[in-house]
Amino acid sequence: MTLRGLCGSVMLLAGLTAIAPALARGEDVWRVYPVEGGGGSLAALPAEEVDSPEPYWRFVMTCIPGERWDATVSGIDAAALGRAIAGGEAVQISVIADGDPNKVPLSGYFPEIAFGQMYGEWEYSAPFDLVTLDVLGEARSLAVTGTGVDFALPSEGTAEAFAEFRALCAALPPSGG
Repeated sequence: MTLRGLCGSVMLLAGLTAIAPALARGEDVWRVYPVEGGGGSLAALPAEEVDSPEPYWRFVMTCIPGERWDATVSGIDAAALGRAIAGGEAVQISVIADGDPNKVPLSGYFPEIAFGQMYGEWEYSAPFDLVTLDVLGEARSLAVTGTGVDFALPSEGTAEAFAEFRALCAALPPSGG
């Protein structure tokens, strides 16, 4: 085995070792996906989806050159969304930091609503910036709440994942976000 092959095997084993406990518990993990040409995505996804060519994620943040930076939440309860719309209620989404309802670094009243055809479910999206990434990355816990959605984001590896993702976004021209 070459040194490169050995290093690759060690890195793969280290990655699997870090994900293995979350996989055993059926939890979500953070994963950063750099994009060729700059930027990338930070996703909270089931540990078993990490190496999937088309992973399913309930929460993803994306910064790409020349595009609006968006956080997207998937898996919205369609019945709750429909009741809110039919009742003329404000549809909203929030990411709450450290269990403090007054600490909401990411929110969207009247977020963009779209139907994600790949998984056949409703999604919300709201813009974010570098300051938002800083606050989210410092949190000990994060939870997504809103119309038809309520779930915790991964607690392990948050600071590292957000630091890596922030570096990708910060390297983009200012017009990106």
